Amino acid sequence: QMQDFDVSCCVALLEAFRRWGVLDSELTDMALERIWDIFEEMTSRDLIELLELMSKLGLARPALLRRLCELSFGHLWQLSESQIVCLLHSLAKLRFLTAHDAEEILGALMPNLGSLSDIEVARLLFALAMVGMDGQHHLLPV
Repeated sequence: QMQDFDVSCCVALLEAFRRWGVLDSELTDMALERIWDIFEEMTSRDLIELLELMSKLGLARPALLRRLCELSFGHLWQLSESQIVCLLHSLAKLRFLTAHDAEEILGALMPNLGSLSDIEVARLLFALAMVGMDGQHHLLPV
């Protein structure tokens, strides 16, 4: 029963189906509806994993993305550097990130920018390029 699933189980189920190459729109809709119903139970890890999954699947569900953005922007200071980079990257891939939003997210990332791995820096630069933040941005000297 889908009603017994928590957010992490729904994300894990959809990720497993994605890896197996199974595209079932009915199952996807049911899992996303379940996530919507238990949205208040979402942890920061669930939030980031769900956004990453949605970006991999190309699931641009505007109402859900708005709720996820509101939640993530309200808790930016609680996210790790890796999670912030993943948030930026996922939203950029979904074309749901504005330059203003990217600036706000970068504000939370700036104090620990030097601790990012090479892969995280590449993902960060990809996200910035996707929203049109180019060489004139103050991050590039890093």
